[in-house]
Amino acid sequence: MKSALARASFLGALAMSIAFAAHASSLYNNLPATSVGADSVSDFGPLFDSFSTGSSAVVLSSVTLDVLAVNPDSGGSFTVTLDSDIPGSPGALDPPGPVLETIGTISDSSLTTSLADYTLYTGYALSADTRYWIELNSPGSDSSAQWSWSYDTSGPGVAGEFFANDHGVFPNTGGPYQMDVETGGSVTPEPSTLLLLGSGLMTLAAPLRRRLSASRRG
Repeated sequence: MKSALARASFLGALAMSIAFAAHASSLYNNLPATSVGADSVSDFGPLFDSFSTGSSAVVLSSVTLDVLAVNPDSGGSFTVTLDSDIPGSPGALDPPGPVLETIGTISDSSLTTSLADYTLYTGYALSADTRYWIELNSPGSDSSAQWSWSYDTSGPGVAGEFFANDHGVFPNTGGPYQMDVETGGSVTPEPSTLLLLGSGLMTLAAPLRRRLSASRRG
């Protein structure tokens, strides 16, 4: 019986891992785009990029930024947060809202003087059909970090979104900051996954039921 239960537990974990892998996707990615420039997190910040979820609730797994440090020895740092959205009036651009999650802090010393991808990992559950913002902020204005930007909006999820800095909120046609927002799967298992799990458990349970029935007859 212990062996059957162990197999059932393994099948359950396997089914869930398959479900998450199958639904992993990029909500927003303009990292491959050619960089046109880079804005200072301290001088122009806070800096923001928006992204939106689709019809399903998903788990935010990672955020990758294209950043550099003018002076890696500055001793400065900046935080990366996930912010909510504040819907504006009709026809207005939606500004970033309150911080929902601090994804991480990046020190200038961990960056180079050339643009490079830097990835932070998280596990925040995102609601369906919702706009969020990634914020880069150096509260003490001591960071020399810069976030690259590009006019190319052909990447997944980029067109129709917004970016923001201390000059205001702008549509992405004006050159959004460069990032990749990855999800790790659906918050709720898909019906096909539940069917797979249920079928597997029934298959594993059949020999166990036969052994229990035989023991009662004996």
